[in-house]
Amino acid sequence: GIYGGFIQAGVGFIIIAALTLVSGLSLVKINSIKVFVVAIYTTSALVVFIINNQIHWGYGLTLAAGTSIGAFLGSKFAVKHGEKWVQRILIVAVLIMAIKLLFT
Repeated sequence: GIYGGFIQAGVGFIIIAALTLVSGLSLVKINSIKVFVVAIYTTSALVVFIINNQIHWGYGLTLAAGTSIGAFLGSKFAVKHGEKWVQRILIVAVLIMAIKLLFT
């Protein structure tokens, strides 16, 4: 929660990996649990940043809109195409991130 609330970068992959190893649930269900957990600590972190006047509302609302649209489209895709496609996309995303980290 501390890492996710303060830094946020990559915490979704960490949660997905941990839940995959521990729970044995489908990737679609694990992702829904991840979204719920992230929403809880993000709301808490947001309150702290609002109290300390550390929010750039233009950037934040733009990011929120983009994230909401992506979540909506992603969840529709996951429900329509199933876990195998979600796994493939996740593997490709992780490989692209790993390659980028190796060469930058």
